[in-house]
Amino acid sequence: MFEGIPFLLPIKPYLSVFNTIITVLLNAAPLFSFINVSRGRESYTNIPYLMLIVNVGNNIIWGCYWIRQDEFISFLCSLLSGVFSTAYITWYNFFASNKNIGKFLLYLLCQIIAEACTIYFFLYEFLTLKQVGLIIIFISTLQYIAPAQNLVKAFKEKNDKLIPIVSTICGCLCSGGWTLFGLIIGDINCIIPNGLGLVSSILTGLVWIYIKGTKKKEEKEDEEELGETLNDEEK
Repeated sequence: MFEGIPFLLPIKPYLSVFNTIITVLLNAAPLFSFINVSRGRESYTNIPYLMLIVNVGNNIIWGCYWIRQDEFISFLCSLLSGVFSTAYITWYNFFASNKNIGKFLLYLLCQIIAEACTIYFFLYEFLTLKQVGLIIIFISTLQYIAPAQNLVKAFKEKNDKLIPIVSTICGCLCSGGWTLFGLIIGDINCIIPNGLGLVSSILTGLVWIYIKGTKKKEEKEDEEELGETLNDEEK
């Protein structure tokens, strides 16, 4: 922890609300995939289960962290995001159980126990805030750099569709907002993972712009070449 940026404290409540809205929207994004699964348009196995687990864990730990830091709005953000991520795991488990009620209830029980134990462990002071911060940095970093996982493949193939640009932009706003929030309150545990997430989102966005620009240039060159060929044939 350090002093932070005192003269920006007046904007802190507004920034908290902005961060909450963007973060909750990002956590709500998988809804479309689950709707497609429910309608039979997509297999539930296409949804990365590990990502769902990381999201739940991340929201729970952040929520416990913000409670211990007496940051109510930030805690509310984690709570709302956690509702979505918990619902998605429950939804996934329902499909994974082949809609067998007994099997699904067993999965649900294991899920409730795991989440309750995680809340209890991180909410009560078994670990210091510094130790919790290190865990948060590790988990959040994994979560925020996820959109960049296809960068190399997208760059090699010049395929901009491999980069989810809307999620990248939202991720940039989210990481940027939380980085500024961390700077204002002087919280290094908030600054490091979100700062890395911001850099990752910016890099991903730049690659997308480069690929788009390259494709347009190639299309223009193809059109010019086609035009020259047609002119030659007319002559």
